[in-house]
Amino acid sequence: MAIEFSTTIRCQWQQGEPDGIAYSRAKLASLPASFSTIWIQDHLQKNTQILLESWTTLSYLAAQFPRFTYGHLVACQSFRNPALLAKMGASMQYLTGGRFIMGVGAGWLEEEYRAYGYDFPSPGVRVAQLGERSRCCGRCGRNHPPPITDGSITSSRPTVSRAPIP
Repeated sequence: MAIEFSTTIRCQWQQGEPDGIAYSRAKLASLPASFSTIWIQDHLQKNTQILLESWTTLSYLAAQFPRFTYGHLVACQSFRNPALLAKMGASMQYLTGGRFIMGVGAGWLEEEYRAYGYDFPSPGVRVAQLGERSRCCGRCGRNHPPPITDGSITSSRPTVSRAPIP
């Protein structure tokens, strides 16, 4: 079995730097065949960097460079309702023909939480929320999403059908 490699790409840049997405397109086009997976960060704001929204960027890159599998390193559980996150992941999995890996984390950058109006609970609370919301995400694909009970999000058992992978 051959060793496969992965890399992260930028979807951000500083004022005065070259266009970050142009840099990323050039990087992807030049990667050798041994690279199979591309990861991007899911940040809304980070210092003074200019950021592209990560789900939109992943969709674009997956269409432009179909030889790769894509994922977030990692998607912040606090920024999206878990049922919505499950639906977004299922859509990406379907549209990419199975070339999507869902990566979810607890979140850590207080600056972006505050800038976008999200509460920034303690690390222990964020990790507990990650566990509960991950369970909800996983069950959404089986059409049995549990309600969220941590009090931070209201969920009324939405249906997220698992689309067949082409």
